[in-house]
Amino acid sequence: MFHKIIKNQRGKLSKFIDQLNVDDEIFYNEDIIEGWSTHFHQLAKKIPNPNYDNEYLELIENEAKIIIDICKQRFKHCPITNKEMEKAISDLNRNKAVDYFGINAENIIHGGKQLQQYLQLLFDKSFEFGCISDILKIGILFPVYKNKGDIKSAKNYRGITVTPTYSKLIEKIIKIRENPVILKNQNPLQRGFTENTTPLLCELMIEEFERESKDLKLPTYIALLDGKSAFDVVVHSNLIRRLYQAGISDQSIILIDSLYKNATSCVKWRNNTSQIFEIEQGVRQGGAISADLYKLYVNPLLNILSGTGLGGHIGDIGCCAPTCADDVAIISNNPMELQMLIDIAANFSKREGYTLQPTKSVVIPISTSTKSIEIDENYWNINKNPMPVVEHSTHIGIQKCQKNSAKLTAEENMKKARRSLYSLMGTGLHGKNGLDPGTAITILYTYVMPILTYGLEILLPSGRILDSIHQFHKKMIKQILSLAKNTADPAVYILSGSLPMEAELHLKALSLYGNITRADRSTIEWRLAERQLHLKTNQSNSWFIQIKKICLKYDILDCQDFLNNPLGKLQWKSLITKKIHTYWNDKINKESEKYSSLKIHIW
Repeated sequence: MFHKIIKNQRGKLSKFIDQLNVDDEIFYNEDIIEGWSTHFHQLAKKIPNPNYDNEYLELIENEAKIIIDICKQRFKHCPITNKEMEKAISDLNRNKAVDYFGINAENIIHGGKQLQQYLQLLFDKSFEFGCISDILKIGILFPVYKNKGDIKSAKNYRGITVTPTYSKLIEKIIKIRENPVILKNQNPLQRGFTENTTPLLCELMIEEFERESKDLKLPTYIALLDGKSAFDVVVHSNLIRRLYQAGISDQSIILIDSLYKNATSCVKWRNNTSQIFEIEQGVRQGGAISADLYKLYVNPLLNILSGTGLGGHIGDIGCCAPTCADDVAIISNNPMELQMLIDIAANFSKREGYTLQPTKSVVIPISTSTKSIEIDENYWNINKNPMPVVEHSTHIGIQKCQKNSAKLTAEENMKKARRSLYSLMGTGLHGKNGLDPGTAITILYTYVMPILTYGLEILLPSGRILDSIHQFHKKMIKQILSLAKNTADPAVYILSGSLPMEAELHLKALSLYGNITRADRSTIEWRLAERQLHLKTNQSNSWFIQIKKICLKYDILDCQDFLNNPLGKLQWKSLITKKIHTYWNDKINKESEKYSSLKIHIW
């Protein structure tokens, strides 16, 4: 409840805009809801685009109809089991908004055995007839600001849909049945919305490629591709074809087709609800299987890109297009190969009915070598439209920079952390007359520290960059605990029970490495770990060599051994936490002996 109050207080001002720009039209105050409805209804419409391969799209539409007919002919009903129903209910996310009918997850979870049996019987009939009632397809769409660009522009918002709780359960059951097939088909370059992994592994591939290029003194080029409203413009017929090709069961294909046929939504804004409008295309962001469907939809692109043999390689390991859901990054040491891969991605987008935006898709030449290849102005392009060549850009929340990504990311993180800290002042997170020290430190580590340290376990800053984060971290603690500016460092850590920033980053980096050791041996990150730890010397820039040095610092056995004999998640966490805390406890205690005022303290 306490954290819910904090969340409500922090979010009070975020929805207050008095003007909304939708294309060339401006909506004010009470009319803003109409503007949202216009914007999202436009996105949901299937509008012919002369830039798409419309002949191909028409063929796919006809093919999708044939696929549905085949599935209906071969269809065999697979009844819903008690285990599937229980798992679907337990997987529902709690503390979420109510749906169109005023029902939320808690109503189902606490509804008892009788309700579960009734719902199982009801859903089983839907599965038997391959039909989902239109009334279960009405979603409530909430505009959510992307935290970039003009806050008054509709294009800088994404629509998150709250689907009816009943249809969520149907989607959950389909996901339980089909997720193994989806994961089996998923390209190793796709790291988004995947269980037991993190999107940061996508960034790790890019970072390791940069470090490898630095070792080999080769230039590095990164193209960050931006698909316009990628989730919102998925062509349903293309999706059905993709499901069939992936080996999804006939029953699930029919149900997914029914789920998106005649689907509708309405926009909710400041407790007002718009008129209902039809969803003709796209997968709903917020749906239980939407992310999985999108990954299948875009999967052939990654297969094609990696199948060319072009682009980024670390040894014999291909990593040309690390991807997190719809965020595709193409990497290469060769500018010509980069353009070839961009062309492939552009052609794929034409066939699949979405637009790559040339002005928002950017190229970043990374300074990993003194060697340079002469490149003509406007060399990189999407459909002959020049792509901007920039010094820095954001990718999965991390600042990719031509010269020093760690510095730029650290600076941006400190800005965000400072804003987050200010937003929490209303809850009592300040010095005198504020919350008690224990609660204040807990809030700091719950809401601010994740923002301050985000992505730094990949970049592993050192020297002046680490010092600046270290000073910022200490300053925050001193302000919250009302300590004097000249308070000795050991006293700051003793009183707050905190670790220095270096220790926090090492803990996060080793946690990520533990995730890699437990991954399947076919994953790119596991193969990279094995290769780099076997072949690279201690002089290498490799991230994995940095991890090796961190392990040695904390007297952890050779990290290479954990690849072949991985510890469980809790065992690994216990090991690294104990080692890091022991090291820094001893170090802080020794440093405290240098201060006469701290000699009586034992930590």
